[in-house]
Amino acid sequence: MSNICFIVNSPFSKRDLARFGISEIQDRKFNVLILDCTPIFDNDYDKAISGNDICIKNKFVKRCYKLRNLLNYLIEFQPKYCVNLLGGFSINSYLERVLIRILLKILTKTIEYRLFTIPDENIKSKDLKILFREVFKNIILSILSLPWTLIQSDIVAISGFYEFKKIKPRQKVIFAHNLDYDIFLKNQKSRIPLIKTKSLLFLDEDFPCHVDYIRTGKKPINDEKKYYKDISFLLKNLSRSLNLNPIVKLHPRANVEKCSSLYDVPISTSNTVKLIFESDLVLAHCSTSIQLAVLCYKPIILIMPNELNRKSYWAKLIEIFALKLNLQIIEVDHINRIKYIPSVDKEKYKNYISDYIKTPNSLKSYSWELITDNLN
Repeated sequence: MSNICFIVNSPFSKRDLARFGISEIQDRKFNVLILDCTPIFDNDYDKAISGNDICIKNKFVKRCYKLRNLLNYLIEFQPKYCVNLLGGFSINSYLERVLIRILLKILTKTIEYRLFTIPDENIKSKDLKILFREVFKNIILSILSLPWTLIQSDIVAISGFYEFKKIKPRQKVIFAHNLDYDIFLKNQKSRIPLIKTKSLLFLDEDFPCHVDYIRTGKKPINDEKKYYKDISFLLKNLSRSLNLNPIVKLHPRANVEKCSSLYDVPISTSNTVKLIFESDLVLAHCSTSIQLAVLCYKPIILIMPNELNRKSYWAKLIEIFALKLNLQIIEVDHINRIKYIPSVDKEKYKNYISDYIKTPNSLKSYSWELITDNLN
């Protein structure tokens, strides 16, 4: 049996256990160790979200509070492979991150998961002053990120052609797919009966109060009540105009009780893919769940919230999704402009799937199957 370790920077939840196929990897004769390093790199965030309560309690999941905890676990476990999910360069706990990167290169074969890609590569400001600052900033960042440039991962699991273009010489490539495809595939294989519901589905992403904003100190929307009021107004009026039933599917981390009191439209707890399959129209901002709607070739309309700064990252991401998929963007004030369900640009959807979700030559298997098959 081979030992494989996952190093993560967010409390490892039950959702993560399923998303990364940990039980299935163990069934394939791999010993698995999960090292949760959130307390090392983001202790304030970990405390704010009660990370110790979120992290699953299991003998193969260890919480690391100091760098020496991580080192001791690695030396004791002696992994043949290590999936480094700490992300790329970050100024936060910079020296610790560099030391871990060097340490992993010495102790094991490192695997990089590029299975979460969204089309945010072209988000740049058009303001000359900001562009000048960005150039200077990029020079500094390129120097600081040298350890990540020089110490490459041994194996890279990719989701689409966009990531394939960034592969370096001597790196082994595994053609897997975006983890959303696993959810899509599981739904297909389950053969759950689908019922046409004449519905308009909004993919909530906890836009005003997502817990990850604690890390960055920035949030797209400040007035929560106005946001939920505006979105509810849009959903009710658009659904009435198109003769559809409005449904909201909450983000997995959203506070159900709080959102239920703020949304003035029905909230569903059903399977996301099933809801998308059964819907006639999907609405979203810039949620990664858009990719599930793309896989289902569903009509999509993107919502630009009234309160969102048009120069913000989120606004730019909405615009890029619209460009990549040939989608319409609407604002609450212009809801009456939508008179019919938009058509699907199948060529755009197909290209998006190839670039960001799944290359045409990758097998229709779960990501953990494709990755472990290559490791064996």
